[in-house]
Amino acid sequence: MNSSALQLPIFPLPLVVLPGEERGLHIFEPRYKLLIAESIASHRLFGIPCTKAGRILGFGTMVRVSRVLKKYEDQRLDIMVEGTATFDLEGLMAAETKEVYGTAMVQVNEEDSLPVTHRIFDLFCSSYHEITGKILDPDDYAGSDIFRLAVKLPLHDEQKIGLVSARTLARRETQLEKILRYLLLVRKQEQQIRGPVFP
Repeated sequence: MNSSALQLPIFPLPLVVLPGEERGLHIFEPRYKLLIAESIASHRLFGIPCTKAGRILGFGTMVRVSRVLKKYEDQRLDIMVEGTATFDLEGLMAAETKEVYGTAMVQVNEEDSLPVTHRIFDLFCSSYHEITGKILDPDDYAGSDIFRLAVKLPLHDEQKIGLVSARTLARRETQLEKILRYLLLVRKQEQQIRGPVFP
């Protein structure tokens, strides 16, 4: 895995954000109000490490504040963040007090932007309509990285963790293939339960 190191503010949350995905956050703790205010003022990225049962895992996603939806009188915020890249945690520096946010040294995964293989791209395109019921123009997604495809799918956080935790494109493609085949199976079972639809 090719990577580069940097220090990031860290915001542990019980959710997973993929690169290219937007998620809404409600900011109310003083230390995270400060983190977000600084991120907005300086256009600085911060990290959301993946967690499981309250435990911080060794990887996560860098995000940026993409939109401020609402500002409250007490400085609480409703915001949207967008994932930009995945990282591995190298060293977590916990905050000394509850008024200060923590930081971490991270290794940014530079394989995030590699295009998927033709086999995985073809599998995605052939599965997408059956899984989602929506139409996708393959020409619009030719040369896409794996996360640009993954954010189009109805994934839960465990599936997202599988993609983020995989360190190489080959392993991520294996994860995405498993996810696609699982979603196709779920869709087929749903259709069997509903039974035939008559005009």
